[in-house]
Amino acid sequence: MSEGSGAGRRRRSAAQRDEERMRSILRGATPSAARLLAEAIDNEELTISVRLDCAKDVLNRVYGKQPSGGEEPPSVSLVLSEEVKPFAR
Repeated sequence: MSEGSGAGRRRRSAAQRDEERMRSILRGATPSAARLLAEAIDNEELTISVRLDCAKDVLNRVYGKQPSGGEEPPSVSLVLSEEVKPFAR
């Protein structure tokens, strides 16, 4: 084999390639996800609970999560509008 033939390189498994593709797709969706969270915070048609969860998620992603002192971490719920539900699957 010649030096440039890739000898000695590790081949990625199909699962690794799929995961890399998935991460790339999700990175591309990040601006839309951030916009959706920001819009949900100001959407008065949503419950205050959903709006607070969105606000907490934004703050946690920007500033990091604060230590919880042994408490269970709070859960986050995301309620999708009918028009975006098909993209969540």
